[in-house]
Amino acid sequence: LNVRPEVFQQGRQRLPGRKMPIWHDSPSRSPRRRSRSRGRNDRRSDSRGRGGRSNDRRSRSPEKKEPGPRGGVVIGNPGETEPPTYDVEQVGKKHNGDPTWQAVLNIKGQGGRIRSLRAPPRSNEDDARDDGEEMKDCFMKHGMQGLRELQQKQRRSRIS
Repeated sequence: LNVRPEVFQQGRQRLPGRKMPIWHDSPSRSPRRRSRSRGRNDRRSDSRGRGGRSNDRRSRSPEKKEPGPRGGVVIGNPGETEPPTYDVEQVGKKHNGDPTWQAVLNIKGQGGRIRSLRAPPRSNEDDARDDGEEMKDCFMKHGMQGLRELQQKQRRSRIS
């Protein structure tokens, strides 16, 4: 390691015979040692020791009354469920300011939960309405698998 003395002369001292400058060994440049953190038991005993207070100050989440179905909405056979409904919503605007429309199909599942499936955005409200009607008919005839395939087809033929 060739060290030029003039590099370290700017505000820092070098001791004769040392290759590294004096600031290299200073405590501010050395890695800091971490203090040992206290475990949970130590904290609890400390908090009770101060005035007899316990750690029960934290709020706890309320107990669940009756567990509902976990996961996604369970959709049965189309013949066993009530027919889905669809709405057409204005979802945003294009860069030129024209509105975009989207059909949202609402299917009622088990336990009264509703699953909403969206068609791609369309530049015309009537096109979005046609998507909603098509999705509704497809679900009633082919179920969820047919509806997924229709959604993919609609995304590929999307008109922006």
